[in-house]
Amino acid sequence: MSLKEKTNLIKSYSTAVKSNFIKIGKVLIEIRDKKLFNENYPSFTQYLIGADFQFTRDMAYKLMDVYKEFGEDNKKIEGLGITKLVELTYVKDKEVREELIEKAQTLTRDELRKEVKKVKEEDLFKQIKRKSQRENQDVYVESDDPLAKCKRQAQNILQDIQRLAYPINDMETRLNKWIEFSKKFKDKDIMQFKKTIDIEWKKIRTIKKSK
Repeated sequence: MSLKEKTNLIKSYSTAVKSNFIKIGKVLIEIRDKKLFNENYPSFTQYLIGADFQFTRDMAYKLMDVYKEFGEDNKKIEGLGITKLVELTYVKDKEVREELIEKAQTLTRDELRKEVKKVKEEDLFKQIKRKSQRENQDVYVESDDPLAKCKRQAQNILQDIQRLAYPINDMETRLNKWIEFSKKFKDKDIMQFKKTIDIEWKKIRTIKKSK
């Protein structure tokens, strides 16, 4: 099936999106994975923008997530609308998600959103705790080369700043500890890390102050 045929197929599905959204997600994944978009577009994102669907690009990715997580013939999700299913895709723990699928049958959309938010916050807390433990291990493992350890910490810090993976106050404390640790080294890579981290950190502080 050509890109044009698949595009028209998606448009026909979108007229009845409540019943066909999973099929749309499936076809979109096929177009992306088989790179059928290359027939007329340089990228999958450009295809989503240029194909003139009756839904947004963000919705397209959500439909793909729903299909990827739940499949096409999943009786457990019968009766759940697209909004609820999209919310459930944010829950990565399968056991927790199974529990929420059962609850979702009787919860309102807003109630389900609150439940999902609570699960995500718990996951974030666990992630922060694991990273904190890893950082502590990085500092105190004597067998590690100190310079390599400092560079590894810098990479982790830079990634977490860019993803906003930590609350800003915790991130600032962690950053200050690394700066003190890095003063032991006169290394060009460490100096470059400092410059890059400083630039990224100033961006975050500016954004926070403007809110």
